[in-house]
Amino acid sequence: SLELVPVRFPEHQRAGVLTMPGVLAIRAHSVHPSPILRGVFVQRDLACEDPGDPGDAGTPAPEVIDPEMTNRARTEAATAGTQCMSCHQQINPLGFAFENYDALGRWRLTDNGEAVDATGQVTLTGGETLSFAGGVDLAHSLAKSVQVKNCYVRKWAQVATGSTLSGDEPALQALAQDFEAHDSVRDLLIELAASDLVRFGLGRGQP
Repeated sequence: SLELVPVRFPEHQRAGVLTMPGVLAIRAHSVHPSPILRGVFVQRDLACEDPGDPGDAGTPAPEVIDPEMTNRARTEAATAGTQCMSCHQQINPLGFAFENYDALGRWRLTDNGEAVDATGQVTLTGGETLSFAGGVDLAHSLAKSVQVKNCYVRKWAQVATGSTLSGDEPALQALAQDFEAHDSVRDLLIELAASDLVRFGLGRGQP
């Protein structure tokens, strides 16, 4: 019979939702992990940044480039064009942070016989510069980021109001300031429920 048992991963390998195998696996291709899919997820859903429209890049997908190269090298080659890098200079570093995880989200130290390079640096639109060496390091950096915290508040408010918020609503900014000060998800949800966004439907454009 199948028996489920708890497993404790080494702290340098896993830290929260971002490094869960399931979260990583659904943002990968059938054989190789996808730094682009993983980077876009962090940029769009955690930092509330627009990754840009890929349009018709006109370049081969990273996974079909030279199979002897590392996954990171293939991605860099596929996105090296000037038109591509206008967006990928933000996307790629965030995705490369997860190169220690294969397409199934399993931990790995090498890729095609080469040591995995999961280092990177990115400057968010709000001006914060994040430097990291791996998914765990990135997760800790994101947890400290003011922009990411503001995005977290905005996402909760959008769920509560059923509306896409711009981020500059006074009630939303007040919630973000309180969350930054108290760092409590429980308090955030209580304050959100009592906020003007919910009470008066301000998030839905009502008076």
